[in-house]
Amino acid sequence: MSEIPQDPVAFANYVESIIPDKTTPIYTLCRTGVRSVGAANVLTDRGYTNVRNIWEGFVGINLTVPEKQGTVTVMVNADLNHDGVLNDKDKNGWRYHQGLPYDTRILPPLIYQPYAFLYDLND
Repeated sequence: MSEIPQDPVAFANYVESIIPDKTTPIYTLCRTGVRSVGAANVLTDRGYTNVRNIWEGFVGINLTVPEKQGTVTVMVNADLNHDGVLNDKDKNGWRYHQGLPYDTRILPPLIYQPYAFLYDLND
């Protein structure tokens, strides 16, 4: 698995180039809700005043709960939707939370342009 290098200065410069008004509402979102907090912090450090992070990310993570196993308490994944099966639908992210809407289409104008070459848009 490879990762896209994260350059906070380049990110903030890019956002400033497309959203010069620093009072514009900006919402940050990532897969688990961790990187988007960092992105929101970078933007507020640059003077943006209306930045919000979408808590827990798009997919989220598995939450754990304590479970007694004999005389030992261990942490186990929580069955958030109470269906008796542990799978991705038990993650706490926006995608699975209470059936909120989402779309997986790639919209070329909305792709972060410095990395647009990573997407196969010739479908």
